[in-house]
Amino acid sequence: MIDLTAIDILIEPDAIALERAAAENRRLRAQTPEGFSLDAGHRPHITVLQRYVRTAELHAMLATVEQVIRSHDLGEASFRATAIRNMPVAAMPGIGLAAIVVTPSPGVLKLQQLLIEAISPFTAPGGTSTMSQTTAGPTS
Repeated sequence: MIDLTAIDILIEPDAIALERAAAENRRLRAQTPEGFSLDAGHRPHITVLQRYVRTAELHAMLATVEQVIRSHDLGEASFRATAIRNMPVAAMPGIGLAAIVVTPSPGVLKLQQLLIEAISPFTAPGGTSTMSQTTAGPTS
């Protein structure tokens, strides 16, 4: 069996979006104190691409991702928030995350396509949830 690692290529929101997410998290936690709390290990982000890659080639894949990002005009990458939705978490029955639904700009879709093409040689099928970092339950 091939040793695989789950990766999540993401974009961190700007300071304004992070503060809005923190405010919404505080509001939701006031209603449901046992809910999920944002903290240093659980930060808002926008996933651009998730894949399983061969662990032995992880460093080469990361270098390839860096090269794509450096060659892309990130000023073309923007999002428009359209809704807040509940996203159930399979590993934590009864717990959900408040997901901010966004519409990506054409620049984001172009970056995503470039990343898909660039890391394709490093990907492999057969990944499982055990290859992802998980938590035992909600954090406070």
